[in-house]
Order: sequence, then C-alpha cells, then structure tokens
Amino acid sequence: MSVRHQLIAREPSVLWAVPEDESRYADWVVGTFDSAPGSGRWPELGSSITYTVRVGPKEFREELPCGRCRASGGRYAIARPCGG
Repeated sequence: MSVRHQLIAREPSVLWAVPEDESRYADWVVGTFDSAPGSGRWPELGSSITYTVRVGPKEFREELPCGRCRASGGRYAIARPCGG
C-alpha cells in the first residue's frame, strides 16, 4: 500500500464532515463501491456502517464499527466481516 501525504487547508469541522457522513464512506476509502448506515448513529461509539466492495462479478459486504481510542480519546474504526 502506498502512502501519500497532503496538507488539506480546511477547518477541522469541514475536514471531518466527510468521514462523519456514513453515506460518503466510498468517497474517502479507495475500492469501496457503496456504503449505508448500519447500527446506531455514526460516528457515535458502538455505531457502525456497512459498505460494499466489488471484485469482478462478486460483491462483498462488510461492517465497520466505530470505537474509541484510549490514548488520545479520538475516534477510530475497525473493519471486520459482517457477522464476525
């Protein structure tokens, strides 16, 4: 995986508006075809979104739960298979 650093000259509230909108997950995660609300109210602790990845004729649906980072108190999300 390559990493590209880029300064985004915007207010933090503008920057975080995209990842906080569960319907826009595919806009900021490469390879994601679609996303939708899961459980709870994203990005509150314990909430989730579901997203779809297409590989050729196959579709894979995953769930992304939102948790909390203990060290900084910030939010984080961990991808895992739905039902797993």
